[in-house]
Amino acid sequence: MLSVRSRPNESTALLGGPKSHNSGRVWVLLTLIVACGLFLRTYDLALNSLWLDELYSLKMATVTDLSAWRGDAHPPLYYLLLKGWVSFSAGDWWVRFLSVVFGTATIPVVYLISAKIFSRRAGLAASSLMAILSLHVAYSQEARMYTVLVFFFALGLLGVAQAALKNRKSGWVLMFCGSIGAAYSHGIGPLYSALILCFYPVMAWVHGRRPNWIFWLTTCVIVAVLYVPWALNLMQLTQSGQMVFWEKQPSWTRLLTHIQELGLADIPALSSVLNNYLSLQLPETPKFLWQIPIVIGVALIVLLRHDRKLLLSLMALYLVPILVVFLVSLARTPIYGARIILPACLPLVIVLGAAVDLKLPFVRIGYIIFGFTATLLLIGSFYYLRYHPAKEQWREALAYISESAQAEDAIIFNVDGPSMFILDRYGSSLKSKSVEIRAYTQHTEACGGTVKNCLDGMVSTLASTGEYWFVNSHEEFVAGAASIKDWKLERMKCESPKIFIGLTLDKCRAAGPASD
Repeated sequence: MLSVRSRPNESTALLGGPKSHNSGRVWVLLTLIVACGLFLRTYDLALNSLWLDELYSLKMATVTDLSAWRGDAHPPLYYLLLKGWVSFSAGDWWVRFLSVVFGTATIPVVYLISAKIFSRRAGLAASSLMAILSLHVAYSQEARMYTVLVFFFALGLLGVAQAALKNRKSGWVLMFCGSIGAAYSHGIGPLYSALILCFYPVMAWVHGRRPNWIFWLTTCVIVAVLYVPWALNLMQLTQSGQMVFWEKQPSWTRLLTHIQELGLADIPALSSVLNNYLSLQLPETPKFLWQIPIVIGVALIVLLRHDRKLLLSLMALYLVPILVVFLVSLARTPIYGARIILPACLPLVIVLGAAVDLKLPFVRIGYIIFGFTATLLLIGSFYYLRYHPAKEQWREALAYISESAQAEDAIIFNVDGPSMFILDRYGSSLKSKSVEIRAYTQHTEACGGTVKNCLDGMVSTLASTGEYWFVNSHEEFVAGAASIKDWKLERMKCESPKIFIGLTLDKCRAAGPASD
């Protein structure tokens, strides 16, 4: 008969509880798990150059006028942290290491949550899965605010567990810090703050406790009041039309793809593996089934009968943000992406980690489920770290231009933003050559004429008599990209483009005077 290990005494559930005679072993195991997570997140951390979003983060962290933060869609907490962080060093490795710190710090917090509501064994299993989750590993290696959001979401859930079970003051403090931290970590943060606060009465109900409504309402009001200044700033940005989103319109296929990415993102299709390693010619097959994490989660809900309310509430915590963000993207603004739903991995690994408490009279079926799940996640992390795909090769592209460009040349970016910042970081040697720098958007948005006339005007302001280096990235998001391409065909004689990951270089010379 299938059974479940009894829930541990409250005093032994957390790491190092006074009645825990195995606390030393737990300390050792958790330390090894955290060390493994740290290793995965720092592996080849600076292999690839910073990409445009990361460079934008660094630019925002180094501005002298902090009012510039008000013009961004994301709250300023991450930029504030990064500003202090880069005061020690601004190298690519160090800039990204801040995300590694928050990503790694989330692992022991996951242990504490799961140990509190299930068992120390389940806590170790959940933290292990968090340590090797490929999507979290990937975003821990990116100089953006995503792991900061996940950390504060985890901190808030830990506070919920402590406040709901024991009504401890430390729980309320953690719930407040997690809620306000999540709200100010990312533009979507208020959704996760609301989930933290709403999860408290659910947890109290699951455990048969009466919620402390006074403390709960007070916490909700304080978090809401503290978020009002940024909410008003967002309203001004929206009304002024400065809110720009780069996500594509979502589809149901994309929804399923991102659910897959929460667990098995980097495992290639089986046919691709066999074709690559065995030199076969098998037809293309789908990637590993995205349903695997869901099926295991549903199985746990059925198997852990006496905890079904808890498992259902955790699965709801997993699915609600995914569905809310997806539906908002369909109905209003496309914001749906894997990084936006990254915090949903927390309840997922907690549910899957709880599998270790399942046992049969002669077989610990929970270990089988956990081993199967951990193996899949570890394969995903292996493939991510093995191939470690770059998003944009700015370092390589600017190095190529630096070697080839002459003093009379000009460099023209198709996006403005941090273009000068990119040159300062990866193309500083170009300054000594006195090349001229421009960006399409500086002219096409300001001149008021047609795209072609605006670009003619831009070229006329250049003293360059040499070659033009057109640096193209994110072309699908550049207004008038087709007109810009036509203009280059008419006005320029270009060599074959030099292709880099995420961007292309067109080396051109003026074809002659404009004909219109």
